Amino acid sequence: GAGYMSFNNIDQNNLPHILNQAVTMFRKALEVEAQDKVICCILEMFALWTQKFRNELPIVIMNIFKSGIGQKNSNQIIRQSYLEWFLLSVKNANMINHGSIVPDLISLYTKALQNSSQLCNMSEAACIACILLILEKPNESENFFWSTVFDMNKKYFFNEKFIATASIDTLCNLSLMSKILLSSYPEKIKGDLCPLIRALVYNLCSNSLKVRRLTILEIKQIINVSTGVEFVRLALSEFDKRINLISIQTDGDISTDQFGTPTQAYVDALQVLTSLTGIKHNEILEVAEDLLLISNHPAIVLNNPHLWENTIERYFQISPEDFIFTKKNISLINISIISNLWPNTKIPYQRLFVFLPV
Repeated sequence: GAGYMSFNNIDQNNLPHILNQAVTMFRKALEVEAQDKVICCILEMFALWTQKFRNELPIVIMNIFKSGIGQKNSNQIIRQSYLEWFLLSVKNANMINHGSIVPDLISLYTKALQNSSQLCNMSEAACIACILLILEKPNESENFFWSTVFDMNKKYFFNEKFIATASIDTLCNLSLMSKILLSSYPEKIKGDLCPLIRALVYNLCSNSLKVRRLTILEIKQIINVSTGVEFVRLALSEFDKRINLISIQTDGDISTDQFGTPTQAYVDALQVLTSLTGIKHNEILEVAEDLLLISNHPAIVLNNPHLWENTIERYFQISPEDFIFTKKNISLINISIISNLWPNTKIPYQRLFVFLPV
């Protein structure tokens, strides 16, 4: 109940005082509680309040965190809960004098990677990585940490096995990590960007609404940086691979893929990936062409049959007819595909646009 009270409308003038009261109350609860499940629940509810902090984060938050992970009877479950709470607390605020906790975080991170075969350790490392990416800047004293997050060839976090088995919170952390790396350190990334982008596309198509919503927010920020067009084209390529692996299942008016993801989620994913503005004309044509065939997939047509036309008109200010006539090196063919080619859909037929060399 104390956690969900954070959803009430609070006057901004009163918010600092109420936040301080919430911190005091939850801190006392953590000091006297001994059961693991209850501590985890307290921290989850505590985060609903502390993630409201903006500007400078109170020093008491860091003290609570240090005390929590430093307890002798602390186990991996408790440690993970403290890390997730602390990440949410620092995500939207600034922390001054955080240097005293960095060595502890680096130590925990190193130990977790040394036992990377265990899922729980990698989940812990992913959360710590996000915290350090927020608090720190690349430096020689933490070279081991920075080399592990910048080197995509090592694939500590962005490998298919880990992503397929990761928890909802860890998937959210991977989206956050990808956003920070692609937005702030694209020039420092060693190796192919595809593992990062593939993870974001996977999360965009997750059967978890929480993961999808958070990933959409992260991608919107990535698109706003200078490499937005490059990212979008790579993401559309990965999205095309992903959507062509699914099979559509219908139950009344509801359609999902075999993983339980609503097909509408694929429409939402395409819409956020192509919400570009202020790009060059040649880039517009490239993205429009990338989008053309993907938007004619049954999962898209089932929910938004005019997505391609609407998208290029809204975001690119170009009509479908103008786009077609500007492509001098291609011819346009209409193909009516009978629904028995996709027996799991309810589409009677679909109009596909296929480009062939002239």
